[in-house]
Amino acid sequence: MKNIFIILVIVICASAALLIWKGEGRAPIDVASKATQPESSSDEASAAQENSATITASRNGLPMVDGDGSAEFLSLSLDKQAAILMGFDLAGHESVLEYFYSLEDDFNSGNATAAVVAARLYSRCRVMGQDEYSRINQDHPSYPVAKACSAFPDRGQDYSSELIEKAAAMGVRDAVIAQFLYPPSSVVANPEHEVSAEWVSSAIARLDKLASRGDLEAIKQLALVYMQSEFGVKDNKEAVRYLSMYVKMSPPNDPNRSVMQSSINSICGRVVFDANANPCED
Repeated sequence: MKNIFIILVIVICASAALLIWKGEGRAPIDVASKATQPESSSDEASAAQENSATITASRNGLPMVDGDGSAEFLSLSLDKQAAILMGFDLAGHESVLEYFYSLEDDFNSGNATAAVVAARLYSRCRVMGQDEYSRINQDHPSYPVAKACSAFPDRGQDYSSELIEKAAAMGVRDAVIAQFLYPPSSVVANPEHEVSAEWVSSAIARLDKLASRGDLEAIKQLALVYMQSEFGVKDNKEAVRYLSMYVKMSPPNDPNRSVMQSSINSICGRVVFDANANPCED
């Protein structure tokens, strides 16, 4: 019976993912109008953008409780429960949808960092809002999120990717870091296509610019991109180079250091490099 229940859940979730959302009347962020804005070339401007807004929730205005099913947590509205479970700060708004619309308004008003938060929230809610099983079963742990997200508008499959791309082009550090977390569906489907290759090359160039300034997250992302085949640029030599860079530059207490070193050992233990260009000997 347990196996049948698990299979039933998987089938229902897969079916829900194929539903076509009906869009809301509200206009989305005008992504196209942002495309002409130049990428920031000023280190001072970049630093200001990096520090201007955090992506994780500070939970201002929300009780500092965990989504652990406690009486305190359950006393909150479904939207506030959903915000806590997803790690977002509603910033004084009463609903997740209202907060999402406020992020779109902020971006259209010139706050580029709002696009990154909007992209992450939209991506999460687009999946959870279609999870019918969680939405109709109040005892399901994901019920508050599925319920709060069910009213989200349909901005299209690539809306989050478009937001991240435009924010990255405007010099937003967190958007640059997130590019490969929200790639266009066409890039995922056909990474070898010329247009896909151009997108990957542009995303790597932005990350490399951050990496040259010592940004550890950018260095880590580059290492991961070169380690994987997903984007058509797998390169063991480059992967080892960035992995080694991370290990050398990260503080001793960085929990990622051991993982990066293990990856270096794994690649160097199974890949034979040219004797004149062996990154494992650097």
